[in-house]
Amino acid sequence: MEKISVNGIVTVFVPFIFAAIAALAGLIGFGGTAWALTSATGSSVDPALFAGGGALVGVIGGFLYGYVVCMLIAPVAILENLSVRGGFRRSRLLTARSFTTSLAAAVIMFLLPMVLAGALSFVVGVTAKAFDPKANAPVEVTQNDNAVTEKNPETTDQQPNVSSEKEGDLNIRVGPRSAVEVRGEKKDMRSRVKHAVLESLIQIFFLPLQIFAVSFSSIIVALLYLKTRLAGGEPMADLLERFEDNDRPRKKWQERVRARLIQSGRIPSRP
Repeated sequence: MEKISVNGIVTVFVPFIFAAIAALAGLIGFGGTAWALTSATGSSVDPALFAGGGALVGVIGGFLYGYVVCMLIAPVAILENLSVRGGFRRSRLLTARSFTTSLAAAVIMFLLPMVLAGALSFVVGVTAKAFDPKANAPVEVTQNDNAVTEKNPETTDQQPNVSSEKEGDLNIRVGPRSAVEVRGEKKDMRSRVKHAVLESLIQIFFLPLQIFAVSFSSIIVALLYLKTRLAGGEPMADLLERFEDNDRPRKKWQERVRARLIQSGRIPSRP
């Protein structure tokens, strides 16, 4: 159990180490190349921009490569009972046999949770709008004007005063008493409850989708392990023998299955 736990930790942290090393290499490589070209040709190329782009490419590529290489550490540790270093070497050997398939499996395992989460948020949002369409916010306009006449010449001497207050509300005052106020929508208790219910629904429905995504990813890793073993010409009989325990008494149906496997030649007979 301890060995399996250590291999799991290695599977999690090794891709980040690969990403850091690749980012440093991309930073030095792209930045140095751009600086050399700028010094030699005198062009107006910004080395820092190229260095940042190289670091970004290195982070993405290094993390994907490290993740692909470490994908099979867990099944190797469980089925073959190897050490941490041996499990890493074995996983790298197996994924190298079918690197394109391993990379495609890694991309699917990354994209599947994002697609499920995006689809769930979209469906919940559309359903909420269908059952509770958003009405247009009422607009309140108030206007008070004092007419400027010859009997009240003092009003002509005062300068217009224009002011706006609070983001989201529009308050305009023209003249000494004139006012135009436009008040937008405010979040009432109903909107807050609706927002809380939608968040709760997303969390409730996302839990089974997350369980499905984790289970699907585990199946992909298991099938990839079997595919890479077969790609290297390794027989499945050796793998089946690891599940057998000769010291444990077998039931009758287990004995019948074993006898059929021996007759078919899939597993060797032992005294």
